[in-house]
Amino acid sequence: MNRPRAWLRQRLPLAPMDLAPWLGAWDDPAGVHLTQTGREALKRARTNPGRVRQSAFDLLAADAVLSYACEAALEAADPNEALLTLVQTVAEAE
Repeated sequence: MNRPRAWLRQRLPLAPMDLAPWLGAWDDPAGVHLTQTGREALKRARTNPGRVRQSAFDLLAADAVLSYACEAALEAADPNEALLTLVQTVAEAE
């Protein structure tokens, strides 16, 4: 599987927001990286509940990145296992 930034550039339609600040410089496969990044964005959003602008952006980023992670999981050799791992990883954020 491609690296996250290259993988995202191949998606159509293009991402509606710049996800670069959330992607960092990790070198994991796209699905793994996107899942971890979405999980971290979700954790950040939950640390400042209420009407906090940055939390809203973190929540939007988590939604976008985790949606792409699901798409990447569907391209894995075993999509069912990849989706299960994704859900378990995100649930660990609790």
